[in-house]
Amino acid sequence: MAAVSQSGNRVVVVLLHSNKGEETHQNIAYIHSMLGQLRLVAQTEGADMLTYLIDMAYLEAGDLQAGRCPLSQVRQSKPEPRS
Repeated sequence: MAAVSQSGNRVVVVLLHSNKGEETHQNIAYIHSMLGQLRLVAQTEGADMLTYLIDMAYLEAGDLQAGRCPLSQVRQSKPEPRS
């Protein structure tokens, strides 16, 4: 299940799942899919360096999705708001 909100020309999709493992897997799958689409747009526009960088991220997301490389073990917590 996904919650979608739009602000101006930005669309934000938040994926909602019942357990953390499923959530992580589906989030990575979503990222992989979006990067594939962005890669095609960058390639169509002739943005070679951007295409290359997006392609590297696309390949990394595919490796994460397939379990060929581990997720980072260190996750940053959100910083405390200043008073």
